[in-house]
Amino acid sequence: MSVHVTDIQNGVIDAVDAVRPEAVRPSGCRRFAAIVGFGCLPGLLIGVVVGMVLGVFAWEFSAQEAAMNPLEGLDVPAGRLDLATIRSTVDVLARDYLNDSLNVGLAVGVIRGDEADVWCFGRRSINDPQPPDGDTLFELASVGKTFTSLLLAGMNLSGRVSLNDSLQQHLPQGVTVPALNGSNITLLDLATQTSGLPSLPPEFEFGDPLNPYKDYSTAQMFSDLAEIELTRSPGSAYEYSNLGFGLLGEALAQREKM
Repeated sequence: MSVHVTDIQNGVIDAVDAVRPEAVRPSGCRRFAAIVGFGCLPGLLIGVVVGMVLGVFAWEFSAQEAAMNPLEGLDVPAGRLDLATIRSTVDVLARDYLNDSLNVGLAVGVIRGDEADVWCFGRRSINDPQPPDGDTLFELASVGKTFTSLLLAGMNLSGRVSLNDSLQQHLPQGVTVPALNGSNITLLDLATQTSGLPSLPPEFEFGDPLNPYKDYSTAQMFSDLAEIELTRSPGSAYEYSNLGFGLLGEALAQREKM
């Protein structure tokens, strides 16, 4: 039997024409793939967005962690350092600190054995381009609480006060200190933030945000103290109190007649 090429070609063309309508319609597998693909698209987009958000949080956390560990990444030699080595490290930290536009200047005091020095950076204030020095006054904020506690510890060791002294006995006559259930506020209660006093005096109004206590007098503090009623016994629970540390500082000053 002989077969002509034209017959084969016509047969192939006929076969293709016969299946072409089916070819343009998606097969069952293709339809399934399309359904799955469109169904997964929202999930994929959500995954991308969540990944981006988590990435931002991870970046912020890394930045905060670096801020909390400023020495991380610095090549600081082990062991006791001389002033020159310490200075090179402080220079790096100071430069990073002043890269923040909110920071203006700083002074660093260093004592190493018999050596002492003061290293200053930046300027005294936004309006004063002069560099700070060892006599420049800085706003200490709550670092003052640490120094006040150190003064209390030193005065306790020297016997000038006792940690268990009541606040009342170191304030001027006529000043009323609140008490509860027969328990008086002690100097130790003030230093450990367990006095029961509120963070701020009643009806306290902030003035200058950069120096909120500038217009708050000692007389006003004593007057406000008399208006406070404790809700728990002194020494029984922790509550951060700016007022308490102000009173502790005043009590120590009164003891030293300052």
